[in-house]
Amino acid sequence: MEGRKLGGKSYEGTGLRLTVKLSIMERLLLLHNLPKEGSYSTLKIMRKFREELSFSEMEHKALNLREEDDGNGGKILAWDPESIRVKPIEIGPTMLGLIKGTLERLSNQGKLNDDLIPLYERFVLGEEKG
Repeated sequence: MEGRKLGGKSYEGTGLRLTVKLSIMERLLLLHNLPKEGSYSTLKIMRKFREELSFSEMEHKALNLREEDDGNGGKILAWDPESIRVKPIEIGPTMLGLIKGTLERLSNQGKLNDDLIPLYERFVLGEEKG
């Protein structure tokens, strides 16, 4: 069985937690694409991870997060470009496996899109952002 890798390092079965810096867009994409169903234990892990990915009241204010019309009758989440930041998020081996599995499943189903390619490269292929 292939180990869970990020940045060329294997974390499967080590019990280690790693800290990954995620952009606003990466956080939103993970929030949107993580499974909504699973076992009790994985749902508990995902709930905690979703809370980490979510935006605090201070972040909302600092980023000026807001909904805007997308021009097609829908809404998009927008933020001030000068406020783009990364947030360090701790990820354990189980959550790393869930992220990798989700991205692999989307790819195998032909549902991976351009926005998800950097996450796929980072979490599935183990390539760090440069």
